Amino acid sequence: MPKAIDKESIASYLLDGTMTATDGPFTSDSEYALPSSDETSYNQVEAKQILESLGYIDTDGDGYVEKDGQNLSLTIAYYKRLSQEAIATELQSALKKIGIHAELQLHEGTKYLENKEYDLGFYSMVTMPTGDPAYYLNALLSEGGSVNYSGYDNHAMQVLLKTVKMIPMIQRNVLKLC
Repeated sequence: MPKAIDKESIASYLLDGTMTATDGPFTSDSEYALPSSDETSYNQVEAKQILESLGYIDTDGDGYVEKDGQNLSLTIAYYKRLSQEAIATELQSALKKIGIHAELQLHEGTKYLENKEYDLGFYSMVTMPTGDPAYYLNALLSEGGSVNYSGYDNHAMQVLLKTVKMIPMIQRNVLKLC
C-alpha cells in the first residue's frame, strides 16, 4: 500500500537523508530507475479510499478496517540492521492511520525469512554492488534466487530476467567484432 507510506519523510527525517526514497529497486539517479508515478505517491486520503473501495470499512469504531468481520492486519518481520527497527515502527504507525493493524516481529538474523511466517519481511541489500542491475534482480526475483525468500515466481518475469542476463554477453560479443 504505497499510498499509505510517506517514503520521502522516512528518507529525509527518520533516516536523516542517509537513504533515498525510490519507486523501485534503483534510485532515480540510476539509468535503471523506474519513472515516478502517482500510483506510488503518498496520499493517505487515497489510501483510505482504496481500502473502502475494496470493502474494508471500520464498522465497529476500533480504528481498524474490517471485511466480513475480520480486521485487516499483517505481520511485519525485521532484523536488527541499519534502521530497520525505526522503519518498521514508522510503517506500523502509517498503516494504523489508514486502519490496518500491523504486528511487528523482531528477529536476530535473516533465518526468519525462510519460514515465510510474515506478510512483509525486511531484508537489506545494496541493489547495485557491481554496477550491474542483473545481479540484484536475479537474486531477488528469479525462481531459486539467493534472496528470493518469498518464493516469487512469475513466468513473464523469468523471461525478462533471462533477457537481462544476456545483455552484457551480447555487448561483449559486439565489442569483439569491432
